[in-house]
Amino acid sequence: MVRNMEQQNLFETDVARKLLDQLLSDSRLYTQSKDYKELLEFVVRLRNFAPFNAMLLQVMEGGRTKLTN
Repeated sequence: MVRNMEQQNLFETDVARKLLDQLLSDSRLYTQSKDYKELLEFVVRLRNFAPFNAMLLQVMEGGRTKLTN
């Protein structure tokens, strides 16, 4: 059982790293201050989400405003 938990943790860490890599790569799309400001404003509007998750939503989903939990 301990081995399964260790494998799960390694998997989750790998997934988190890949998501972070994708977020950082995609954030390079925001080359103008106006675009970056809009990204931050989007993140602020999603107060129920962690900022990282809100940024992922904006980058991956193009800022859909109607979200479900």
